[in-house]
Amino acid sequence: MPAEFSLGTLNGTRTLNNFVSSTNTSDSFLFNINSNQIVNLALTGLTADADLRLFRASSSISGQLEPVEEITRSDGTGTRDEAINRFLTAGNYIAEIYQYSGNTNYTLNVSNNNTGVASNLLPTEVNVGTLNEARSFTGNVGNTNTADIYRFSLNSGSNVDISLTGLSADADIRLIRDINNNGIVDTGEVIAQSHRSFTFDESIKKTLTAGNYFVEVFQGTNNNNTHYRLGLSATTINSTTSGVDLVGQFGTVEAPDIRLVNDNGQAQVFVTNQGQRSLTSPVTVNLYASTDRIYNSNDELLGSVTLNVNLAPGQSQAYNFNFRNPTVVAPGAYNLLARIDANNDVAETNESNNLASFRTFAPGTDVVLFWNSVLLNAIQSSNVAPPLAARNQAIVHAAIYDAVNAIDRTHNSLYVNVNADSATGASIDAAAATAAHRTLSSLFPNLRSTFDEELDNWLAVTTDGNAEDRGINIGEFVADTILNRRLNDGSAGAQTVYTPGTNPGDYQPTRSDDFVLLPSWGRVTPFAIPNTTSFRPSGSPIFGSAQYNTELDEVRRFGGINSRERTVDQTQIAQFWAYDRPDTFRPPGQWNKIAQTVALEQRNTVAQNARLFALLNIAQADSGIVSWDTKYTHNQLRPITAINNSSDPNWQSFLPTPPFPDYISGHATFGGAAAEVLTFFFGDNYRFTATSQETPGVYRTFRSFREAAQENAVSRVYAGVHIRSSNNDGVTTGGAVANYVVRNFAV
Repeated sequence: MPAEFSLGTLNGTRTLNNFVSSTNTSDSFLFNINSNQIVNLALTGLTADADLRLFRASSSISGQLEPVEEITRSDGTGTRDEAINRFLTAGNYIAEIYQYSGNTNYTLNVSNNNTGVASNLLPTEVNVGTLNEARSFTGNVGNTNTADIYRFSLNSGSNVDISLTGLSADADIRLIRDINNNGIVDTGEVIAQSHRSFTFDESIKKTLTAGNYFVEVFQGTNNNNTHYRLGLSATTINSTTSGVDLVGQFGTVEAPDIRLVNDNGQAQVFVTNQGQRSLTSPVTVNLYASTDRIYNSNDELLGSVTLNVNLAPGQSQAYNFNFRNPTVVAPGAYNLLARIDANNDVAETNESNNLASFRTFAPGTDVVLFWNSVLLNAIQSSNVAPPLAARNQAIVHAAIYDAVNAIDRTHNSLYVNVNADSATGASIDAAAATAAHRTLSSLFPNLRSTFDEELDNWLAVTTDGNAEDRGINIGEFVADTILNRRLNDGSAGAQTVYTPGTNPGDYQPTRSDDFVLLPSWGRVTPFAIPNTTSFRPSGSPIFGSAQYNTELDEVRRFGGINSRERTVDQTQIAQFWAYDRPDTFRPPGQWNKIAQTVALEQRNTVAQNARLFALLNIAQADSGIVSWDTKYTHNQLRPITAINNSSDPNWQSFLPTPPFPDYISGHATFGGAAAEVLTFFFGDNYRFTATSQETPGVYRTFRSFREAAQENAVSRVYAGVHIRSSNNDGVTTGGAVANYVVRNFAV
């Protein structure tokens, strides 16, 4: 049917007010744009649930313009604002507001902002609420969604830090205050903006007064699509006249024991008023788990306690916490953080000293598990690509194993033989810790001071004297030998120039800057397997074949960012196994974290853990080399390219598409290798529960390691980044590499 109202040719912003109800279930507005441009629609002021749709319009038989094709919709729940921000070609369009439940007035703003790609409308698409802790959000902007709007509030003057990271194309941010509350960005309301080019991170740091603010993430000038991660944090400005200054200190801490079912940890935090005036007020303390001593949006909230305190200067109040096993850290070494006055309710003379930290680890942690956690934390803080992370893990754990085995001598060495006489009476803990420290310091030189502190603390509880000295000497010798062995393995020159093919089905770079990751990693010298060609799979279905098209359509249906067929559980699976963000343990590290939990459950000895983690990480490292060799041998294009070029030019993957070819999946190959090594050690029907840094607080249970590897593999279909054959063949390839490793090394 024809539109009820006509707005004519759109030029600037139009504001319309009306209502929908049981007697008027929808309103429709016709408008025209005379050139290709971005159009923004915002539906606000709702008191019941109403939604927004956008149609392309065309002349009917009667000559009237009517909706002929739904382009997109915004159908959030409840009274939340609705928004459409989209690049449109010249033509006629109809916007429809329709009742979902209840009667409501509404305001509709329609705008074609020709001054740039940023929207000048301010619907609250994401309501952050009061910003009193670090928060992070993920999303995407592109031609089908050119902007996202976040609203936050400050209760008091604060230093605000806004960051935009994880970009695969250009995107920008700006900070806005809607002074006249009209939902439109007027002159003088943009406080700050960050417009760096290409995929560079964006950042805004600003001191703000109490009030309401908006952050807009919007598509950059290259008109490409990108996922993003938005970080928001606020620190209250010091109140020089307050006279109150709260600090925290940990008391007794007992970490949860993974070896016990549903065991909880306990932590005590003392809050002290070290100011000159008394305080009578509610004070909130939040407890977090963190891989470091710096509070940020990656940390996991374990508990929050609010007490009404009455603290004279110098007095303290105890806060007691019970908490489950954290999900975003490796249990062998992590930090508890206590944020004092977490809600910023108390004005203090010093707002920068409200964080206390405590280093802890799960009961049963030995030297291997401890240094494995230190290794994972280093990977998280260093932006290490997955195959390089696997290589580094293999080097560290090979050194730990050969140092331990030089003293224990229960199996064959991997690479370094140590004279039995020099190992007699040596400390295994000192040898393993020194080997780990020395390899880590070489691989991550910028973290040397952290490793020095960890080694000093570990050796402080190790037997002094000749045993420790002998252990240190062994650890240094083994580490140096292995580092020298890997010095010219080809990894340093693996980031070579990549020239895309020109045949149908050839891989084309998916990032706007044409970056392609490690094209020559397949030439890196393996740790165990004799060569890569013996393990390289034959190839995926022929591009354009019936099987390929079927698998591609599966990705299109289940892996799109706006998929209506992907279930809630499938969405969680995609996120649980992702680990694509550089500030995570990365996919090989996720399996190390799983192995660490199982090793604690099984109460492994130091020698058993040394062998387990050496074989696990050598298998993953070699699987990564084979995977990258296969990727750049077959050079298969990514699903997003095939779908954009065929059925849907605006389709985007649910998770960011990594910058390397589709076949085979690195995720699946790492998982296939890890599952076979863990099955070799613990059996085919080992039931276990895993956690993920990507989904804090989520626990997924599996009947076997192979079942977990299969879920890890199919997660890449739901993520929209691999066809099924790439995942299936990846699992098989990783398993074949692992079987070779466990049968021929450290036997």
